[in-house]
Amino acid sequence: MSTSGTGNPGADQQSRDLLSARWRETDGDGRSARDVALRALREGTSPADRPTDLRGIDLAREDLSGLDLSRCDLTGAHLAQANLSKANLAFGKLGEAVLFEANLTGAELLSADLAGADLNQSVADRAGFGGANLTGVLGVSASFEGATFSKATLVDADLRPSFIHI
Repeated sequence: MSTSGTGNPGADQQSRDLLSARWRETDGDGRSARDVALRALREGTSPADRPTDLRGIDLAREDLSGLDLSRCDLTGAHLAQANLSKANLAFGKLGEAVLFEANLTGAELLSADLAGADLNQSVADRAGFGGANLTGVLGVSASFEGATFSKATLVDADLRPSFIHI
């Protein structure tokens, strides 16, 4: 079920396809928009130096550990098996993002919107989800040992049989 889409499955899929296609476009040097954005994320030293509209980007299996991704819009992004340990995702938008088997150990997700995200089999030990929107999140067989959920919204979240030790 789409939590952020139009309610029209065909239109939602078309929107996802358009977002995905924009990341395959190349610049004059033959670099994809995805690769340019990824390099800027890794090299950016301030929020002004990094991209924030990353909707639909495919960063599966990328090492994004320790990066400042705060306030980034990663709605519908593909982050399966990505290393986001100790990343700052505070106030970010990750609705319907795919974080299957992602490493979120020690990540900061303060007030992040993860509505409808796929966290199945992810590891989010010691992650901070304070004030985060986890409505409809799928987190089956995920690990949240020592994670904090103060004032987080967990309506319709499926976290079974996840390991949660708070």
